[in-house]
Amino acid sequence: MEQADKISIIDYKQTHKSGLLRLLLELHVTHFNASAPTQSLELLKEKDIKATYKKYIEQIQNDGNWKILLAVDKKRKLIGFIIGSLKRDPDLVKSHIGVLEDWL
Repeated sequence: MEQADKISIIDYKQTHKSGLLRLLLELHVTHFNASAPTQSLELLKEKDIKATYKKYIEQIQNDGNWKILLAVDKKRKLIGFIIGSLKRDPDLVKSHIGVLEDWL
């Protein structure tokens, strides 16, 4: 990989909130709206998608079981994310499993 293409993975901080919101909205427009059936789009349409994603980010920030990793380019611009959570499963030997929820 050339230096020009280098990306880094960083932990989410409160200062990244607006950038994460931008990426979530981008994901919604590019993936969900483009791939979901029309019936699903109508059924799951939010009154205010931006407010919905702001609440989602707040929920993740306030719950210690969630983790957000961000991809940044060499200029430190946010270009991607992974949002996941840690779930308990008593049937597992280690009793926890990571679950990916959203990514771009």
